[in-house]
Amino acid sequence: MPLRSAGRVSLNRDIADIRNAQERTQKVLDDTQQQVSQIPPLSFQVTRALEATAENKKGIEAANARVDRVVESLGGKLDTAIESINKVATRVEVLSRKLDDAQERAKKTMFRTPIVRP
Repeated sequence: MPLRSAGRVSLNRDIADIRNAQERTQKVLDDTQQQVSQIPPLSFQVTRALEATAENKKGIEAANARVDRVVESLGGKLDTAIESINKVATRVEVLSRKLDDAQERAKKTMFRTPIVRP
């Protein structure tokens, strides 16, 4: 009889070990299932982030193109303004010389009477 009770204890222990192993395996499976269930939403978020990044890149490129056009336009207008200012400065200088020459001629041709003191 003692062999039978020892066999039962060993069998009971084996069954308990198997149940514990099943519980641990089930817990690992549950954790894995929970983590796997998070993959589709994360995949969608990553895809959406990539799309948003591409949209931002296109927007930045368009903004850069607009800024380049503005810079070109302002550069051309600035060149035109500088050219006009230089022309005006040249005209002022020429007119100033003509005025100086006219004043010099007026001084030379001006009749000067001597001052006589009584």
